[in-house]
Amino acid sequence: MENVTWRPYGLSRHCLPIHPQLRDDELLSSWLLRLAWANRMKVHSLCLMIAGNQAVVWNRDIDRLVPTWLQLQLEQLTGLSATTIRNAGLDNIARALNGHAPNTNGSETWLLPLGIWHRKRRRYGVQFCPLCLSTPMGQYVRRAWRLGFYTECEHHHVLLCDRCNACGAPFTYFRAELGRRHFIEDASMSFCAECGAQLYRSPVERFEWPQLDHALATRTLLFMKDFGWAFVQNRVFPDSASLFGVLRQLITAMSSRGPYGQLYDTVAERIWPGGYQVLGSRGRAFEQRGVVERHRLFGMAVWMVMDWPGRFREVMDCSGVGCYAMVQGMKMPLPDWYAAEYQFQLDRSK
Repeated sequence: MENVTWRPYGLSRHCLPIHPQLRDDELLSSWLLRLAWANRMKVHSLCLMIAGNQAVVWNRDIDRLVPTWLQLQLEQLTGLSATTIRNAGLDNIARALNGHAPNTNGSETWLLPLGIWHRKRRRYGVQFCPLCLSTPMGQYVRRAWRLGFYTECEHHHVLLCDRCNACGAPFTYFRAELGRRHFIEDASMSFCAECGAQLYRSPVERFEWPQLDHALATRTLLFMKDFGWAFVQNRVFPDSASLFGVLRQLITAMSSRGPYGQLYDTVAERIWPGGYQVLGSRGRAFEQRGVVERHRLFGMAVWMVMDWPGRFREVMDCSGVGCYAMVQGMKMPLPDWYAAEYQFQLDRSK
C-alpha cells in the first residue's frame, strides 16, 4: 500500500494556502495572528494545528522564547526560513541593547513586562501608535513597541499608548477574536479586546524637548535600537550595549528612593528651568512606569551623556550625588569612557 503523508486540513502540499510576509519590524506574535486570519482561521486553531494541545504558545511570552519547534513548523507552513522567523522575536534586539540574549523568564532590561497569567496580560507590555493603526497596512505590532525606552513613534513623532483609552485594559491584540465566532471576516488589531473601543481613535500627545539638539539626539537612538552601534551628537559608540547600559544606570539613579534621586531634580532644573514635573513614585523599575515618565527619564539620561563629560560633571557637582551612584547595581562591565569618568569622580571625592 502506498504511504500517504498526513497533512492538516487546508494545507496545500506543506504550505498554508496563504502565507503573508513579515512586515517591517513586525513582531512574531503579530505575524502569527495575521497568518491565521489570512487563512480564515482563529489563531488558537492555527496553534492547535501546528503543535497540538501539549505545546504552550499564548501562556508564555512567545516573542522572547521563540522555541525551535515553532520555528521549524512555521518554516514548513509558510516557506519563510527559520532564521527569518527567529529574527521576528526579541532575541536580536535584546542582544543589541544588553549584549546578551533575553531571559526566558523574569524581567529583562528595556523589555516591557507582560504580567502573564494564563492567557491574560496584567501589565502594559505592548505599546501602540494610534496613527500607525489607523491605516490597513499599519495594523500590525512592531518589535519596537515592546521596548521601554521606545515611547515615541519614529514616523509620526507622537507618544505611544500602552492601554485602551476607554477601559484602561492592556493592548492584548491576540485576544481580539475571543468569544466572537465570525470575527475573522473583519479581523483587525485596532480594537480593544476587552471593550471593543477603536484604538486608532485614541488621543495622541506630543512631547517637545526645549532644545533641538537634545530632541534630535534622543530621537536618533530610536532608529538605532538594533544596529549594534549608536552615536550621540558626534560621538560614536561601536557597541551600543555599552551606551544603553550606561543610560539605564543613570535612569536607575535618577528614579531611586535614596539620595541618588537628587540627580533627577538637578537634571530637570537644567532642562526645564521654568518648572518641571516630579516623578510619580521613587524606586519603581523603569519598565513598569507609564509612557510619559519613561519618555522623560530616557531623554534626561541622553541629555547627561551629551557634551561628555562636562555636562555630567556639572550635574554631579550640583546634585551632591556620590560617585557610587554611577556603578551601584550595574550588571555589565564598565565601558572605557564611563570607567574613566568614574575613576575621575572617585579620585576627586577622596
